[in-house]
Amino acid sequence: MPRLPIPFAALLLLACGGADETVHPADPGPIRDFEPAVALDGGAPDALLDAGPPVLDAEPLDGALDGEPDPERDGGPDAGPDEGLPVECPDDMVLVPAGDFPFGRDGELRDLPDFCVDVTEVPAGAYLDCVDDGACDGYAAWEMCIAGEERRPHQCRDDRLDHPANWIDWYRAEQYCRWAGKRLPHEGHWEKAARGPQGSTYPWGEGVDCRKAHVARAAPFDACLGVDGLPDLPVEVHAYGDVPSPYGAINLVGNVREWLDLRIDREVLPPEDEMGIAKGGDWRSSFDQVMNSDRDGTLAVSRSSRGHGFRCILELP
Repeated sequence: MPRLPIPFAALLLLACGGADETVHPADPGPIRDFEPAVALDGGAPDALLDAGPPVLDAEPLDGALDGEPDPERDGGPDAGPDEGLPVECPDDMVLVPAGDFPFGRDGELRDLPDFCVDVTEVPAGAYLDCVDDGACDGYAAWEMCIAGEERRPHQCRDDRLDHPANWIDWYRAEQYCRWAGKRLPHEGHWEKAARGPQGSTYPWGEGVDCRKAHVARAAPFDACLGVDGLPDLPVEVHAYGDVPSPYGAINLVGNVREWLDLRIDREVLPPEDEMGIAKGGDWRSSFDQVMNSDRDGTLAVSRSSRGHGFRCILELP
């Protein structure tokens, strides 16, 4: 499989709600403080949540960032696997069958062919396998790995290898999915996996419930603090396994945010200052911010936070 060139990108930005550490992984230096960016630690106050999805600072890339339908990216009515071929997914993935689904806040119908989606967010241990194979940027020389215990990437902690890979920038997510023979999902893939054909508000259906997702566990959105005795930090990727999405994927919302692929040409890397999109919110997000139709456009693709991770999909022949 052709491999994209690995850019000299930095995993820089920090989740807000207080100053966090940021550092360039390829050239470790002193930890610096940044002004809090409220949108990364649960977003704006509730009064602002009805203003619509986050406004991107970057110009749309041929319609890829503006939410407009794009047949090549989002599938079309004629897209689908060859007739008669068996539809099978690897053991760590579930099938999302072909068909219409409501997309975005206006519920516009889209159509996608069959695809497989990871059951869980990519765990830290799996990401380290990619690093060991030389296909993913690692963390060994990164000062963040010796920072405070709770702020260290899960990849730097032997006791967190079953937790989602975090402090992941878009480039690292892309590297991993390619190495695994998969790809990052575009927004249509993610929404269909989370919403199903009925277009539910949350992966489990309707209504907010602290036992359905790992959210609202940090100020200012702290309604779920301590529920079920779970830590108010990211949890292992198989937590909430009894609350699957319509097709069986778990933790699509909460825990960590999940990077999406918004390119038209998947052989071209976006520039480091291109604004990316993630969905699903993290453990600090409010229920308003983890609705299936919501999106987070607060980070450039070369930046990340403690709450940024990913999962992959597999397009079927």
